[in-house]
Amino acid sequence: MSAWAKQPEGPLAERGRFLNIFDSANRTIGSYDDFPVLNPGIDPMAYLSRNKVPQPFWLSSDKDQTILNLSGRCRIEFKDCEYNYMQLEPGDAVYLPAGVPNHLIPDGECVQLRFKAEPPGHEKISFYCQRCNHRIYSKNFDAGVEIAQQVYWESCQEFNHNQAIRTCNNCSEVAAPVNLTGIVWPQVFENIRKANETYNTRRRDRLRK
Repeated sequence: MSAWAKQPEGPLAERGRFLNIFDSANRTIGSYDDFPVLNPGIDPMAYLSRNKVPQPFWLSSDKDQTILNLSGRCRIEFKDCEYNYMQLEPGDAVYLPAGVPNHLIPDGECVQLRFKAEPPGHEKISFYCQRCNHRIYSKNFDAGVEIAQQVYWESCQEFNHNQAIRTCNNCSEVAAPVNLTGIVWPQVFENIRKANETYNTRRRDRLRK
């Protein structure tokens, strides 16, 4: 398990009807937090991240998504698509069609919002062979039922600790374990769970009045 990122001072990101983007970004704790910052049920849902390292896997969804790059620069790569990559500057947005695997590589630090349908549908995590580009491992899950960060972490741990999974059945190349430095999904999972509990408690209190 990688080391935890240092907790920011003050409160962590919360869910609500209104959003101060950069204040919330300062409360994120690691790369690819993808913290849902709006109240449950809002469609599309905005997921906030402050990314500093390459995404450890390729991600696709059975529903369309959009990424808005708020600050910093980033390269986003695609598979099974007309374009191989795009360079994102501050203020750029990129539409991600359903089923297209994508992979983010920040140039320094970038703050991004990923807009997903609510509920988000099924997502697929994929790892590819660096030699022949064959998909060597994937995990499909319902992001409307499971908290994605828990699945992300468990899939990366399984990939890193099982050489058989990392061995390409097309060319026999063994992939290196993915680097999870600065990624703290177990902690993000707990923060999302607590934020959801806080939202539900406040909602019940309002209904009682």
